[in-house]
Amino acid sequence: MTRVLLLAALFAGAPAAAQTVVSVQAGGAAFDLSGTGSAFVADVRAHRPITRVLAVEGGVGFSRTAQQFGDVSYLLPNVEFQAGLPLGTRFRPFVGLGFGAFVPLSDPGPFQITYPGGSTTSGDFDPEFDGAIVLSLGLDAAVTDRVLVRTSGRLRGTASLGGPDVFGGTFAEITAGLGYRF
Repeated sequence: MTRVLLLAALFAGAPAAAQTVVSVQAGGAAFDLSGTGSAFVADVRAHRPITRVLAVEGGVGFSRTAQQFGDVSYLLPNVEFQAGLPLGTRFRPFVGLGFGAFVPLSDPGPFQITYPGGSTTSGDFDPEFDGAIVLSLGLDAAVTDRVLVRTSGRLRGTASLGGPDVFGGTFAEITAGLGYRF
């Protein structure tokens, strides 16, 4: 019974600082989409506490990936719920789970592959809108009452909406940046 009351107090308590935080982050990503590699990624995120421990966060990222059949630029929107435990007044480690998408902004178009021996294969690479499950892990560190430094890792696993025979993939990013409490 004591455990139930403790959990209820943690999750039902008022937010420690019910202020919206907007952050801008940049970093790198390793991906396995229609090709594998690494890419630059930038995010703009908005975070709002619900309780002392729970928060909701939404954001949109941008990345340009050099893939097997050409470069593709993506918008990476997502929304997630986060659980974080404030450590004093300065630090808040968190873990999040949510949903997002891979929204292609460019289409590299037709391609042709020449194999050793001279045979060729051609096609038209058309990246599709894919849903994603998003897992995040990060740390907010307050510099002042309003400014914070944020670092986070985010793993986006695609749940391809094009059918079971369409390749899904992963996009693992690590970013850092600054946030401001309003």
